[in-house]
Amino acid sequence: SYLDFKKFCKENPSLIVSQFDTVEGKKNDIIKILTIHFPSIHFQLGILLSEFSAEEVNNKLLELRNKIGIDLWKKIFPIMLSDNGIEFNKFYELEYDDNGEHLSNVFYCDPYRSSQKGACEKNHEFIRYIEPKHHSLDHLTQEKVDLIFSHINSVYRASLNGVRPIDLALIVLGEEFLNKINIKKIEPDDVNLTQSLTKKIKIK
Repeated sequence: SYLDFKKFCKENPSLIVSQFDTVEGKKNDIIKILTIHFPSIHFQLGILLSEFSAEEVNNKLLELRNKIGIDLWKKIFPIMLSDNGIEFNKFYELEYDDNGEHLSNVFYCDPYRSSQKGACEKNHEFIRYIEPKHHSLDHLTQEKVDLIFSHINSVYRASLNGVRPIDLALIVLGEEFLNKINIKKIEPDDVNLTQSLTKKIKIK
């Protein structure tokens, strides 16, 4: 529960917290984006979903776990918080690996209280500059999603005293993790938060 989450965070203040959500375009889109947000540093990444289901979410996160390795996963995802959407119905299964080793602590917001992970949803505003609400996301690829979040994380934030999330992520999450999720630092003059960003990539 969310009460358990608050208590666990208070007892383990040094552990990294991540918040999970999904972003959609048109209702009939095939593609959606799973977002992972680290509220302490305002860093966010996205994973393309080709199916809106709990199985797809878990499979994509298992792919991420395999890509970065168990040790890095345990460091970066010790505390995971999601809402009660149907796509997170099996989220709790990520607490343990196939051998029964405990890897993460999974918590849920209270029903109808997605605002309890408001930092994640607030950061979605940056996505909407590039991919407005009710516009189709079906043109996206993972490469485009990585580019979107590279630009979003390279924006200086007043809420971080003028620091960029990407710079804090290098310290907190580490360069190895950023390289494996393909999030790169964008120079300030090159940051683009407009709809033209994803139209510039040539699809091979």
